[in-house]
Amino acid sequence: MKKLTLITLAAMILIGCFSACASEAAFEAFNPQEESPAPQNPFEMAGMPAPFEYSGGDDDAGFYDAYVSIFISCPLSIMDSFADHLGMDRMEFVESYHDKFGRGFWVAITKNYIMETINPYSIIIAYDIPNEIVAEAIRKHNEIYDDFAIRFKDEGYKDYKYTDAEIKALLSRDAATVTEQFATEYAIVIGDKIYTPVWLYLNTPEEYERAGITPEMMEEKLALYAEFALTDEAREAFEEKLSEHMGHEVSIDRR
Repeated sequence: MKKLTLITLAAMILIGCFSACASEAAFEAFNPQEESPAPQNPFEMAGMPAPFEYSGGDDDAGFYDAYVSIFISCPLSIMDSFADHLGMDRMEFVESYHDKFGRGFWVAITKNYIMETINPYSIIIAYDIPNEIVAEAIRKHNEIYDDFAIRFKDEGYKDYKYTDAEIKALLSRDAATVTEQFATEYAIVIGDKIYTPVWLYLNTPEEYERAGITPEMMEEKLALYAEFALTDEAREAFEEKLSEHMGHEVSIDRR
């Protein structure tokens, strides 16, 4: 999974290359609380304990994020290309797609269809951005990160370029293809639907079955779920759901 180091993130913020990521701090900076009050906490709504004692950073990303980091927001360089095509400035475009897709962190983590959250694909489809505009925007984005690698003498910047496979998936305009390509290793993908660990945590075994999630699919992910630093209370509650679904006792204790 591609992760941001502190140095890389600082450089991105200073140079203005990436839009706000799905962290609470970045979200609040982009969407002031008085304009966008937080919705009710979904853990409370689901009757589940908060999963982590302390939340935030890469340690929790696999629990919350459906997609790899390059896909959980739209890079500013690509956003600007799309905005220019649509005859908008950047902030008009940001306001427009936030109105379409919602603003809150919880909106993103509780959805399981690619068109329900802000990402490059959903923007491409929602605004019917032509493939030639998409391809040129990605080319410019990749050139920026090649330049960063040279300027900062750090080849790690090239990790934030879109690969040929990722570009091909986006240009296919097929939701299932894009979902499979950009899903994290922690997520369960079924066609054009994606189910994160937090979705499993919030939902019931009956809802797993309705989604088409099989015990075999879950079995493939259990070792990864043991990586999460869940509180004892959260781990036990999650294990109870997973055990009921799989028909045998499940342990995801990382110790």
